[in-house]
Amino acid sequence: MTILCGSRALEDYRKKQQSVTEISVALSAKPEKVGEAVLRLKEQQSHLREQLNRMQERYLQQKLAELTGNERNVCLFEEELDSIAARNFVNAAVEQCQGICGAFIGTDENGYHYILGSRTTDLRAFSRVLNEKFQGKGGGKPEMVQGSLTGTEEEIRSVVDSFR
Repeated sequence: MTILCGSRALEDYRKKQQSVTEISVALSAKPEKVGEAVLRLKEQQSHLREQLNRMQERYLQQKLAELTGNERNVCLFEEELDSIAARNFVNAAVEQCQGICGAFIGTDENGYHYILGSRTTDLRAFSRVLNEKFQGKGGGKPEMVQGSLTGTEEEIRSVVDSFR
C-alpha cells in the first residue's frame, strides 16, 4: 500500500487527471465516461478481429481451391497473416500436395516466419537446410516445422522447389 500526502499527492492527481484528459480526447468521450468508451473500443476490436479472421479463412480457402493436386511443393507468401490461419492452410494443403507445403509470413526486407508441413518429407532435415542458407532458426516434428529466416521470396521458393 502506498500513501501520498501533500505536494506528492497533488502531483500524482495532476498526472492521473492529465492521463484521463488525454484518453478522453482520444476516445471523444467525456472524462467520466472513458471507462465505458474503452470497453466499447475493446468490443469493436474483438468484432474486427473476428471479421478479419473470417476474411483470411475465405482467402485461404480460395488459395486451396486453386491447387490442382499435381503440385510437388506449395508456397504461400503473405506480408500479414494470422498464424492460426497459416497453420490451417498448411494442414489443408498437405492433403493436396505431394511434397512440401509452406506458409511464409513477412517481407523480403524484414524476413519471414514460416510454417512447413509434409506427408512425404522429414521436414526437420529440410528446415536445417533452410536455416543454414537463410540465417534462420526453428524446428519441429518430422511432419511440421516452424521458424523464421531472412531471404527473398524468389530464393526461398528456389530452395523449396529444389528439395526432393
